[in-house]
Amino acid sequence: MKVKELLQKSVSELQVLVDEKRKELFKLRMKHYSGQLLDSSLLKKARKDISSVLMLITQKENEEMVKEFVELSQKVGRFQEKAKYYSTKTITKLGKGDKIEIGKMLLSLKMSQINSEVKN
Repeated sequence: MKVKELLQKSVSELQVLVDEKRKELFKLRMKHYSGQLLDSSLLKKARKDISSVLMLITQKENEEMVKEFVELSQKVGRFQEKAKYYSTKTITKLGKGDKIEIGKMLLSLKMSQINSEVKN
């Protein structure tokens, strides 16, 4: 698996790939337990591949969430300082607290947008 190839795939395609890799890992484990697997390093490689794809899925989801937050904050006119901060922050450095904070602000922005549409 090349990282460049994986970066071009969508989240749903990556989910399918994870499912395939998990099935492959299961088959490798069964072969290992039955003594048919000659190269046990394949187990480690399969686990590493799954981990890499899951990390990319998380990264893509974070990018989408931050992008949506930045666009909505500009449209509604709230949380612009936070939007500027998160748009410049490296996506892989987002912690759980950051994700929760962005989620709360995004929900607030969506509620504001809905309220303004209802009033109009």
